[in-house]
Amino acid sequence: MDEQPEGNRIRLLLFANQALFRTSLGRLLASEHTLEVVAECGDFGDALNALRASPVNIVLLDCD
Repeated sequence: MDEQPEGNRIRLLLFANQALFRTSLGRLLASEHTLEVVAECGDFGDALNALRASPVNIVLLDCD
């Protein structure tokens, strides 16, 4: 399969309060050539700062 051009990749922010889950899912998603994991955050403050710094197409949110 052809490599996705950088500008056409889906940019996402991963938010999960459990570090092991967040890191594991981030690695899995980053291996997909159509996705770019822009940030991995464990609290709302970090997520808001990441969104302000870099726009994303999708936010994956896992909270208890």
